[in-house]
Amino acid sequence: MKSIEETVKTLEGYLYLLQRNPEEGYYEIQIGVPPKWKFKSNKFIECDVLKESDKGKLISIYPKKKSVTIDDLFGFAIKIVEVNLKALEIEQQLKEKIKNFKEQLIEEQKTANEEMEDYLDSAFEEDDKEEEEEKNEKGKKRRPGRPRKNKNVDDDGDILEELTKDSEEKEREDEIMKHIS
Repeated sequence: MKSIEETVKTLEGYLYLLQRNPEEGYYEIQIGVPPKWKFKSNKFIECDVLKESDKGKLISIYPKKKSVTIDDLFGFAIKIVEVNLKALEIEQQLKEKIKNFKEQLIEEQKTANEEMEDYLDSAFEEDDKEEEEEKNEKGKKRRPGRPRKNKNVDDDGDILEELTKDSEEKEREDEIMKHIS
């Protein structure tokens, strides 16, 4: 069994009052807790909210049965504090995980955006390179310094008749024009 000082020290910052209720014939403990803290009565100990504000709640902890000791009341009050502090710790850990996860997602998004930009830039550069290579390939098929094909000659070297007929007609017209003038 703990001394009164040890027990009270555990509730330091929360313990408001320890008093005997002469009307009911039992001791009660009053503790102040933050407004969002949870607690509930059990078969042996009752908890009531005496006052409530934005800053917190003042709760009264007292026995339902005469067999409950003062140590039981302190133990219950300590349990309320410890359970809610543990809940706050878990909540903080969750918030930290969420924060880290958000940071990680933001980093992944930045990396993905950079990769996408690089991909898009390089994809269009590749198109430019392909077009340039195609132009160079076309230019390479015709060797520099080699005479161009005669338009009047086909690939086999035969003189094309259509062009020949056109040139013959032109020559006749020229002769007729000479005679007329």
